[in-house]
Amino acid sequence: MYAAAYTIRPESALTKIAHWIHDGKGMVMTDSTKAQNAREMLVVALAALALVACVMLAGCGVKGTPNNEANFIGDWTVVEIEEDGMKFTADDLALFGMEITLTLNEDGTGSMSMFGESQPLTWQANSATEISLAFDDSTNATFTLSGNVLSGEEDGASISFKRAS
Repeated sequence: MYAAAYTIRPESALTKIAHWIHDGKGMVMTDSTKAQNAREMLVVALAALALVACVMLAGCGVKGTPNNEANFIGDWTVVEIEEDGMKFTADDLALFGMEITLTLNEDGTGSMSMFGESQPLTWQANSATEISLAFDDSTNATFTLSGNVLSGEEDGASISFKRAS
């Protein structure tokens, strides 16, 4: 009977996998066997790296769709209103002391202020150039972004905004 001293040393996951694949019991290590072992270990290592890369990308929040909301978030001021064939520019409205603004918040809420009154709304981006607005009074409108102008139409009236500076 003899006493054996074992030293416990940390092994990498790849070393453990390699030992699991080939425990070396009774195996004759020829040059071709060594080459085969090296290829198998390389395949296992590459598979492990691919798995780690997939987990890292998934953990970073990589999305399959762009962040369309960023195109719309912010404050907008009226450029023009057209109703019943009459057009009013921002300058026309300013002559009467009227200002119309649209605020779109990051959380999908916002407000439209017209003639001193603010009406709350919710919004969502349908694409990089189109949003839907829903007002508390059940009015819904779709607006389209073209360049730096956001335009919408409802019941024959249209309104255009530009991003506030």
